[in-house]
Amino acid sequence: MSVIDVKYWESAVRDASSPQLLRQAREQFHDAANCGQTGDAVLEAVVSVNRIHDAIIKRCLHWSEQQMEREGWGSPPSAYEFVLLGSAGRREQTLWSDQDNGIVYPPPSAAEAEHCEKYYLRLGSVIVDTLNAVGYPPCEGNVLAREPLWCKPVNQWLELLNQWAGDPTWEHVRYMLIVADLRSLTGSGALTACLKEKLFQCVNHDQELPGRMLYNALRHKVLLNIFGGFVKESYGEAAGSIDIKYGAYIPLVNGIRLLSITAGLMEPSTMGRISHLTEQGLLPDPMGASLTAAFQTVLDLRSRSQYKMVDDAYEGTGMVEFGQLTKEDKEALKQALKTGDALQKYLRKQISASR
Repeated sequence: MSVIDVKYWESAVRDASSPQLLRQAREQFHDAANCGQTGDAVLEAVVSVNRIHDAIIKRCLHWSEQQMEREGWGSPPSAYEFVLLGSAGRREQTLWSDQDNGIVYPPPSAAEAEHCEKYYLRLGSVIVDTLNAVGYPPCEGNVLAREPLWCKPVNQWLELLNQWAGDPTWEHVRYMLIVADLRSLTGSGALTACLKEKLFQCVNHDQELPGRMLYNALRHKVLLNIFGGFVKESYGEAAGSIDIKYGAYIPLVNGIRLLSITAGLMEPSTMGRISHLTEQGLLPDPMGASLTAAFQTVLDLRSRSQYKMVDDAYEGTGMVEFGQLTKEDKEALKQALKTGDALQKYLRKQISASR
């Protein structure tokens, strides 16, 4: 990603008068920003890209609330928080990103409960449709504000976290890990903080839960075989490519997130989590430095991954053609993968010691 004039593109977002024009501005932004960087420049570019994503999403929220007014629903009945999850919650979206989101709102009175539920589910549906029109396709897992599971008053969210913790199936643990990446885009953030505090309490009060989360976090292995060679795709359109998203990025994200959950860290970004964990002595300094370098490498390669058009919207594949990598790229990637493997071994040791 090239150096990005954030103020220029934020102005372009504000000036867009319709979802169609905003989509055009977003695609122009992609073309301008789609260029490789390395080192600290990668982190700067990722921060800038995510600032523009936030600006675009906020514009869509504004239009969605206006549509609710036109439909006769009126203004929001309370100070709700529109929350981002996944890579958006971690401020790690690529240029071609789908949407993962939800809504948290204050507990309504008994008399207002039905209206609030209907209002926010409708608002969530309008937001999802507006974002889709701008070029953010809904995530395949339906982690979306239009779904009842992800659109609730905070008291029901808290009850749900208790239920998931009390019945830690694979799916329930996955949901809890998703909540760890919550970030509020509207409101004070107090409701989101309340959910994260509840998550940390659940994990700290159940010695078995970190082990369940570890099993989930280790699902995706790094792209190195037993001989230290790269694991490449063997079949299909991606033959000869390497899966940077699931074989390099996700193992690092999952490992750092689990350490952050057990430490009770509110910070949602992976790089911020590495910094906090190192400062608090929860990661050895050498490992913290290695993880920082590894994550920079992975972010760089992830920004260069292939993309495709699906239902008139761009989607990243997470794949990078191995033959297009330079010798330096391959050396940096191998070191990053070794660091990811060391992190997974460190996780096993730390979680086992705490049980």
